[in-house]
Amino acid sequence: MLHYASGTPANDDFQVVENQLARQRLFSVHPNHFQPLSRWVDDLRHGVFSFEDQLARTPSL
Repeated sequence: MLHYASGTPANDDFQVVENQLARQRLFSVHPNHFQPLSRWVDDLRHGVFSFEDQLARTPSL
């Protein structure tokens, strides 16, 4: 099995076996988590790699 789309852990009787067979996992992103994830990726693109970088980019935090 090359790819395995993970879901809720323990929702499947065969979860342990599926995890052992998978070489790569495909993770989904819940719509409520997409905006913070996009912001994080954008911050990385703009050189935010530390807490100090984050404060410099977004002082309101």
